Amino acid sequence: VESKVTLTVYNLLGEEVATPVVARQMQAGEYEVQFDGGNLPSGVYFYRLTAEGMPTAQGTSPRSFTDVRKMLLLK
Repeated sequence: VESKVTLTVYNLLGEEVATPVVARQMQAGEYEVQFDGGNLPSGVYFYRLTAEGMPTAQGTSPRSFTDVRKMLLLK
């Protein structure tokens, strides 16, 4: 469903180091995001994808989705 999407990258300490996508309105489908980690050292990072669903025409409350995954940055 159409959602407001945010993609955030965190270091091992849980500090936010980048937000490549900030509350972007997106239609259902698959997307690719180019992430430039040139200013970050190589290592393990985590990224969190959050999609906040939009209210439906029927007036039901919107659903949200959050997933956290590990990412290895190599230079």
